[in-house]
Amino acid sequence: MEESASSEQYSSSASEFDSSTFNSRSSSSMQTEPIIEFSLFIQKLTPILDEMKDSLDITDLPAIARAMNSLEADYEHAKKVMDSDKIHSSTAKRVECLIQNLGRSLGVVLFAGREAPMANKQRMEALCKEMMNVRFDVSSDRESEFLSEEKAEKGNAMLSIDDAMVQIKYGNEEEVKNGLIGLNSLIMDGLISNDTVNYEDLIKVLCKRLSSCRRDERLTIIHILRYLVTKNVESKEKMKDWEILSGLVKLLGRDVEEQRAALGLLLSLSDNAGFRRRMGRIQGCIVTLVAISNGDDEEASCYAIELLNAMSSNTQHALHMAEAGYFKPLIKYLKEGSDMSKVLMSTALSRMELSGQNKATIGEAGVIEPLVEMFNTGNLEAKLSALNALQSLSNLKQNIRILIDSGIVSSLFQLLFTVTSVLMTLREPASAILANVARFGCILVKQDVAHQMLSLLNLSSPVIQNHLLEAINYIAAHPNASKVRKRVKENRAIQLLVTFFTDTNAKIRTSALKLVHTLSKDAKEELTDQLGYTNINIIARTVMSATSDSEKAAALGYLAICL
Repeated sequence: MEESASSEQYSSSASEFDSSTFNSRSSSSMQTEPIIEFSLFIQKLTPILDEMKDSLDITDLPAIARAMNSLEADYEHAKKVMDSDKIHSSTAKRVECLIQNLGRSLGVVLFAGREAPMANKQRMEALCKEMMNVRFDVSSDRESEFLSEEKAEKGNAMLSIDDAMVQIKYGNEEEVKNGLIGLNSLIMDGLISNDTVNYEDLIKVLCKRLSSCRRDERLTIIHILRYLVTKNVESKEKMKDWEILSGLVKLLGRDVEEQRAALGLLLSLSDNAGFRRRMGRIQGCIVTLVAISNGDDEEASCYAIELLNAMSSNTQHALHMAEAGYFKPLIKYLKEGSDMSKVLMSTALSRMELSGQNKATIGEAGVIEPLVEMFNTGNLEAKLSALNALQSLSNLKQNIRILIDSGIVSSLFQLLFTVTSVLMTLREPASAILANVARFGCILVKQDVAHQMLSLLNLSSPVIQNHLLEAINYIAAHPNASKVRKRVKENRAIQLLVTFFTDTNAKIRTSALKLVHTLSKDAKEELTDQLGYTNINIIARTVMSATSDSEKAAALGYLAICL
């Protein structure tokens, strides 16, 4: 009965919205800017409401009927005030408040009819915002006194949820602030529930305001949202919206206090796999979190690390974190993950452009041991991905010690002599790792393997040939390797090396020249005799034709010693 009465009351009174009263005023004292502005707003409002009345049957829409009745009551109140003899040109603030109040009432109508197919909804929203943001200059003491009274009345009045929503959605900065204070009070007093509010609409209104309000209001919104998602499962579900998540991620780039607040809210949502997946796909999210985790603010850093760890349950996210310089999830997968995850992570690791510091961090974190284990026990795919990752890490001196201690060196050396076709693909990364081991350690000098490597030169691909030549040179150049150099020369190494002086591969030519230079240090005359005039002439021409500085330097180095 009450709903029916509301509908009937609206139907009987809606036609009374009329601006003629204000258009008919002729007194010059009434034609002030506020009065004229008021009249213009009424002229805009009347046809919109008439169109809505004609296009919308509110018989079964009691919420809209009540909102319309409230708007009509505010309209009647405004009309009485404007018809009063007391109204005069100095009461600009009173007219301003009347217009703003009508704007809020119109906003309540919009909010109540958010799901209804209203005509001219966009025009209504524009008019609502325009009316709520209207401002007139206030100069008199009387106006200031009125303003103070008005503020006091507002402070003492409890906003309804609809009023708060309208102020937050359509209001100016102060109204947004008041709306948020009112909403927060309603929430803290336990007056918000599934029966009193549509959480989806509430969350959308709050999140939309994040990009267009002041810092303090943003913080209030975040705290309200965090409270809602911790108390209401439905609220958490509504936060999965892509636009909402993107807005929250943008807050991570603001000051520390906003970072902390946004991180706290995101953490409250992170127990949901769908949320974590969507968040990780937002451009710049993981990079920003990694940057915060390395920042100076301890609280924000802890929040960011906690959020990164939660998101790392997704392997793709773990890879993105590693690319951004946060390696803990990748390391964990290499140590504890499935065989497939280990291959995925080691393959990604081998392809990353890592700084020396990153390589040191990864080595110290214990990655080399599980990679060696993959090589020793895994299938061919696992062996190859592990060796490629180890190759990337092995060009750092401090990681070589860990490699040597793992016992992999002898296995790599044996791999070079394999004749099993299925293992041939492993020889390339194995030779590269051995070259780095020879560069930074003396173990291969002690094992006296240089002459054995020489025997593999003609049986290998150009890439492996270059790695072997580098390894032999590093071994032979060691201060304690005089016996190694002698043995290499005895095995007719010079006759083999001169064949590479004219190789089409510049790296191989350079490596061969460097090795000859190294071997010439102990017996330059003997070596010159072994080379002969023809090969020395080739070396001399190389100085002029070299395609790289390193090749030219290698040729000049030999000539400086022997000529």
